[in-house]
Amino acid sequence: MAVNESRGDRVIGGFTLIELLVAMALSALVATMFYQAMRIGRLSWTFVRTKTEANEDVFVAQRLLRSLIHGMRFAEPYERRGIRIGAIHGDPESLVFSSLLESVPYERGLYRFKLSFDRPARALEVEYSRDAEGWDDPGESRNMVQTVLLAGIKELHLSYLSREEAPRWRSAWPASARPPAAIRIKILFDDEDPRIWPPLVARPMATAPVHCNFDPVSRECR
Repeated sequence: MAVNESRGDRVIGGFTLIELLVAMALSALVATMFYQAMRIGRLSWTFVRTKTEANEDVFVAQRLLRSLIHGMRFAEPYERRGIRIGAIHGDPESLVFSSLLESVPYERGLYRFKLSFDRPARALEVEYSRDAEGWDDPGESRNMVQTVLLAGIKELHLSYLSREEAPRWRSAWPASARPPAAIRIKILFDDEDPRIWPPLVARPMATAPVHCNFDPVSRECR
């Protein structure tokens, strides 16, 4: 800062041109840094919000599947038209089972479900129908309902944990009275799809037949 002397003892001070230019440059630098920080923050918020919204349907699908697997019921297999049909049977891309539907008001009860991967439509589909016996496979019931649980998927992999002394994961579960010890569901999306499928392993909770009024405390029929 320059200092100039005038009449008497009065002193008049001021900034030089260089000092003003330096101050302006610093102000511009601070403003640029602030703008970049705000821009990065906004982009981060947009990214997180987009991924959260994209994964909402994944969360809903996982919650429903976990609930249905927990509520699985079983019964002895039987033969229909020469085909052995079990309460539960599945392969890498489909699963048929009986379970309790508890999440839909006024529709609670025992239903027959079929979970399958429609490759041409790239969708995870669920078919279900209410049956007094809990046996008819979806497609055989007039009241069958079909819905897309998750669209735009690339692959579906189902695997089943055996009930042997040394359990191992199997790619298929033949028609059986008892459900597997656990079921693992893995879904893959396209690389550009922001959705992520967290690992899902669910265990059937019931150890009772189809028509059993299961008590979750004693784990026995009432």
